[in-house]
Amino acid sequence: MDDHKNSIASGFRRFLLRDNVIGMAIGLVVGSAFSSIIRSFVNNLINPFLSIILNRVDFSQKVLQVGEGQNIINVRWGQFLSDLINFLILAFIVYLIIFWLNKTLARNPEDRFGYSAELGELKEIRKIMAYQTLQQDKEREERQKWQGNYTNQSTVHTSPKENYYRR
Repeated sequence: MDDHKNSIASGFRRFLLRDNVIGMAIGLVVGSAFSSIIRSFVNNLINPFLSIILNRVDFSQKVLQVGEGQNIINVRWGQFLSDLINFLILAFIVYLIIFWLNKTLARNPEDRFGYSAELGELKEIRKIMAYQTLQQDKEREERQKWQGNYTNQSTVHTSPKENYYRR
C-alpha cells in the first residue's frame, strides 16, 4: 500500500512540474491580476463617464426589486452591466494580444518553424514526389497482375480457392 501511495505522489509531482502546468499556473496568476486591473479600469474610468452621460447615474448601485413584503428579491442589474463591460474589455484585449502574436509569427516563418521557408518548400516537393512514386508503384503492380506475373508475398491467403484464382 505504501508503494502505491508513493507512486501516486511521485506521479502527481511529475505532473505538477511539467512545463505546461507551470505555464498554465503562471498564466492564471497573471490573468487574475490583469482581470483586477480591467475591473478597476471599468469601475474607476468607464462607469463615471457613463454616469456623466446618463445624468450622474451610478450603474453599479442600480437594483431592481422584485416581489412584495418579506419576499423581496434584489436584482443587481447595474453590477451585472459593470461585470459585462469588464468581460467585454478583457476579451477584446486578449483578442488584440492573440491577433498581434499571430501577425508577428506569420511574418517570420523561420522563427515559427525553426527553418527557412525554402526548406519548407523543399519538404512539400519531397511529399509530392513520394506520392507520385507511390502511384507509379501501384500502376506497376496493376500491370503485373494483368500480365500474370504478379505475386504479392506480403498477403497470406488461407483459402485454396483464393490461391487458385490469384495465379
